[in-house]
Amino acid sequence: MNKTQKLSLSHNVSLGMDRFTGLSWTEIHHILSFLPIQEVVRTCVLSKRWINIWSSVPSFHFNQKLFQTTKEFTTFVNSLLIFRDGSDFQKFHLSLVTEFQASDIARVDSWITYAVRHNVQALHIENDCTKNVLLTPQLFSCESLTELRLSGNKLFVPPCIYLPALKTLHLISVILKDGQLDEVLFSASPSLETFILKDCDFMPGILTISASKLRYLNLKGNFPSSIVISSPNLISLKLSISNLRPVNIMVNENLKSLSDANIDLRFHSSQSTTLLISIFKSARYLTLSTLSAQSISEELHKYLSILTCNKTLFSNLKWLKIETLFSDHEIVLINSIIRHSPEIESVFLVNDMGGHIDDDGDEDEDGEDEEEDDDEEDEDEDEDEEDVDVDVDVDEGHGDGDSDGDGEDVDVDIEGEYVDDGEGEDDDGGVGHFLLEEMWSECKLSHLKLIEIQGFCGFENEVKMVKIFLENAIFLERMIIMVSEPTEWSSADKQEIMKIGRKLLKHPRASLIIFLHDL
Repeated sequence: MNKTQKLSLSHNVSLGMDRFTGLSWTEIHHILSFLPIQEVVRTCVLSKRWINIWSSVPSFHFNQKLFQTTKEFTTFVNSLLIFRDGSDFQKFHLSLVTEFQASDIARVDSWITYAVRHNVQALHIENDCTKNVLLTPQLFSCESLTELRLSGNKLFVPPCIYLPALKTLHLISVILKDGQLDEVLFSASPSLETFILKDCDFMPGILTISASKLRYLNLKGNFPSSIVISSPNLISLKLSISNLRPVNIMVNENLKSLSDANIDLRFHSSQSTTLLISIFKSARYLTLSTLSAQSISEELHKYLSILTCNKTLFSNLKWLKIETLFSDHEIVLINSIIRHSPEIESVFLVNDMGGHIDDDGDEDEDGEDEEEDDDEEDEDEDEDEEDVDVDVDVDEGHGDGDSDGDGEDVDVDIEGEYVDDGEGEDDDGGVGHFLLEEMWSECKLSHLKLIEIQGFCGFENEVKMVKIFLENAIFLERMIIMVSEPTEWSSADKQEIMKIGRKLLKHPRASLIIFLHDL
């Protein structure tokens, strides 16, 4: 703050002014909407100007956690709704956490009815109590409603429903009756653009998602045995399906607009694998979980001829993230996607071992797959990093920098597991040790700029993958190796990892401007 600003502020203070004085009512309302409703009401004691400001705030969040008793909570909400000025609601958020009596539930219904009658735009209902809240039928004909978020409740849709403005629908831990979504809700919501369905309970049958304007679809949890998606304008599709038995997934439209695909399936199905390959071939951003990668890689041999004939199968793909055990079959999958993605720029490989892996790359019984959170955040963090030419000493202790040789093959012995550099076939009678290294010989990866390997442990397939990227990515700008350091690793294991890092630093590179990073 310069001298002029300090003088101006001092002058305003001397006149009894503050930073809120020059703000419009709309700006003040927006600021107050971020406060707990109790704090908003308390602003009435600030001055005469503030006495009635709370009554016209358009966004309220009633959170029962902030009250000691149910009676105190219901009394507060009733009083506030009675004495507010009757203006329309932009957002009405209700969080219920404890046991309600029948009379209390009736009050909740009256609150929702009040919000609907005052043209609420966004309605959020979080029901963590044991009683079900019966949603007023008026809610399902609210023409002002653009966003509905419901969690922890049963959903009973009346026969007459019309939500012309509804664009966003979130259903979390909701009990659904069979056929209510596809037969009623979607047909009555012609403007729906975002649909999130997480951990809901379904009746047996077919889940049909049919919305012509739908752009963002996120399905997570257990689902009926069949899912039909009929939404031609999807740009983001996230499937995290926990069913252990196969789910028949059908897409009735060509998803030409699809930009972001995030696939996490816990079951193996040839039909679903075939479908998924056809789905994400148009995507710009693709994320595959470990089990999804395994399922697709096991089916990949059926599509090798297709991949060979079609040189631009994934013609739009620019960003790829795969959780992998670095098994031979998964290496084939990674190779096939990258080879047939002429525009790919960023690759993220997450070592999802969970425990030790065998020589053939298979995970032992202790390994579990990890659920990813924000797919886009990895890339954003990488872009914020400053380019620095640093050694890849993969232990924070940093070694002496000496190398045992340039470009030599690495023999790794971590936790008693010996890795043989010899050639041979895998246990599946497959395509040989590290599966057809010649697959990469003509793969120059002309657009690849960023590679990140997370959870690096120094196993043979990991090391060879790094070498292949170094040898074939001719315009690679940055490679980041994030090392896994299990607590059971000995000092000898860490020294071995440091040795691998020094050798990789010396390995020949196709790119002249590459920076190697160890975070």
